[in-house]
Amino acid sequence: DIQARGLAEGQADVSVRGGLFESTGFKLGAVSIFDPQTGHYAVELPIDPDMLDTPLLLTDTENALNTFNASMATLSYGFADIISGGSVRAGLGTDALRFASARISHSRELSGGKSAGMSLAAAVSSGDGTRPNGDHDFKRFTSHIQLKDAIGESNIIVGYQDKFFGWPGAYTGFASLPETDHIKQGLVVMDHRRSTENGWWQVAAAYRWLDDDYDFDRRTIDTGGPGSFEHETRSFSLGLNGSQRAANTDWDYMVMLAADRLVRSTDLTNGYFNSRTYLAMRLLPTWRWSLASGAQLRVRAGVSADISNRDEDALMPLAGIRWLQTITGGDHSIGLDLTRSSQLPGYTALNSNPTGLFG
Repeated sequence: DIQARGLAEGQADVSVRGGLFESTGFKLGAVSIFDPQTGHYAVELPIDPDMLDTPLLLTDTENALNTFNASMATLSYGFADIISGGSVRAGLGTDALRFASARISHSRELSGGKSAGMSLAAAVSSGDGTRPNGDHDFKRFTSHIQLKDAIGESNIIVGYQDKFFGWPGAYTGFASLPETDHIKQGLVVMDHRRSTENGWWQVAAAYRWLDDDYDFDRRTIDTGGPGSFEHETRSFSLGLNGSQRAANTDWDYMVMLAADRLVRSTDLTNGYFNSRTYLAMRLLPTWRWSLASGAQLRVRAGVSADISNRDEDALMPLAGIRWLQTITGGDHSIGLDLTRSSQLPGYTALNSNPTGLFG
């Protein structure tokens, strides 16, 4: 379920299976992208959509295995192949809507079955909105470099986004308040994946910064002090994913090291810390048996660990049993999963005033 405020990309809170937006995670390659301030901004990915594959929706054991700090589900994106070409789009609409986007890509074959490609994209949009104080102004710039060969690929994505939108009652729910949110964000992702004789591995690193200036009433003038709701965050993630078959067993694993910091805030000043580090580790062996009926029985039993320097550590089970039968056009499966996941709150929950607008 996508709950949007204002323009389509103004504020998109994604929830799965009735969970809160905070409990849905996002992953690029082998690394999770998260926002330490609030889950409202976890979906902020300053990347042209044509540079990404259709995301996988990970739930249950797959979510617990492949990500961290997302208790309900994860949208996991891969990187699209760069193909030479380009596109230009532009449009006009009611309420002074103006939008345009452009992308140019070039791919070149190298010796030894290798290829290299680069893609550049830009998008802008502005408009007065369908109601008073529902205006927006949006800019996004992304570059993508890709190196590929027969057994793997490397991707580097650099993105920047500047987005302003207004919407009455956007966060408070009070339509009498002409709220605005102005977000500036940068993201750098480096990802490398290789196939092996008996499996695959993937490693990635990501650096993300976000500068947020929220006003619950645009008719007032910011003083730069409490009540201005200005926040600046930084986060870094390093992730390793993979699967290796040995001793008739598939060994799936994930390790992620992350750190974040609330660099500056006018209002999130009531907590005990403004920085945090995380370590997440997963190991899930899988055994498979072929049955006389042609079906397959799959049994998985492993463990996950979440460690932080600011909270209790968590050791959690990963287990499941599933019967699978291949049929024309798909398969039938019946199974039972047992998983447990942990999640730490963002700084909006930790450091807000005990009373007031977001108390």
